[in-house]
Amino acid sequence: MFGYNIICIYKDEEETRYNSWKKAIDGGIRVEKIILNDIGLQEVPNSICLGNFYNILYLDLSYNRLTELSESVVHLFKLKTLKCNFNKIQFLQNSIDNLTDLEILELNNNIIQDLPITLFNLKNLKKIELKNNPPQVCYYTSSKCTINYY
Repeated sequence: MFGYNIICIYKDEEETRYNSWKKAIDGGIRVEKIILNDIGLQEVPNSICLGNFYNILYLDLSYNRLTELSESVVHLFKLKTLKCNFNKIQFLQNSIDNLTDLEILELNNNIIQDLPITLFNLKNLKKIELKNNPPQVCYYTSSKCTINYY
């Protein structure tokens, strides 16, 4: 049985950030949880979908400056939890439905204008958090999952 590791990178951890990330990309560790909080990301690093990261179950990109989720995220087929709170995300790609194992999606405190209808094709999705987004966000209901707007 393989052990899994967590990469946690927070603000003001430059050396730790580089060493952990490089080791994981080079194949030195297997990762199932990545937390990249408050480090000024403007886009999701493409390296997330490379190498040992295909096993990621949990990805937290909160407190950054993301305006969208890159296509690399939708290739994390085993992802169960995706947290992107406190960013500037305006929309989600229609290909979000590639995340077939996704159970929890948190997009609180963004500027989401609308949700792709494909999001509701996700059979395992249990909870969507959309607190503190613009009031014009389309309000959806779902019998399959809880959607929190407030």
